[in-house]
Amino acid sequence: MPSIIDVANVALSTIRSLSDGEKRPVHIGEVMALWTYGSYIDGVIEQYQIALHTTKDKELLKLFEDAYAVTISHKKQIDEFMKKEGITPTDGYSIKPESSALIPGSVKQSDKELINVLQINLVAAIGQCSLAASQSVREDVAIMFFKFQTDKLIIGVKAKKLALKKGWLRFPPAYTQQS
Repeated sequence: MPSIIDVANVALSTIRSLSDGEKRPVHIGEVMALWTYGSYIDGVIEQYQIALHTTKDKELLKLFEDAYAVTISHKKQIDEFMKKEGITPTDGYSIKPESSALIPGSVKQSDKELINVLQINLVAAIGQCSLAASQSVREDVAIMFFKFQTDKLIIGVKAKKLALKKGWLRFPPAYTQQS
């Protein structure tokens, strides 16, 4: 079975082969998609910082480090693109300082809760990126969102494997047809 990366490379080649090569102005839908995703990942970056300061599980910590690095790279790409196109970027995110204080159990998220939030964020990001890529007229915008989507899918596969291994994966009930 081909990997996600192999499938993405084939899709990317197909997208590029269909392009007419003309660079059009960014349209309002693309601007809204860029701004919405940029604003969304500002909040996700802050959530990932909190998770990095909270979990003690080494595997979960590594997963959040990977997710954080990917999301920071998306933020930089979006901001650079928007500035280059004359679009005002989002306000950005704040840096969450590490705390030496003990986090009370009543407010501290468990590792299962942390990975669940990560997975929910990945689902939302993949949906946003898919919609933006499909509605983009400009090839460079579509490819950027397709790459973001692929990055999030890769993190999602890692998250699902870890959640399954640790017993954190939430399963819906099995479907059985009633007669």
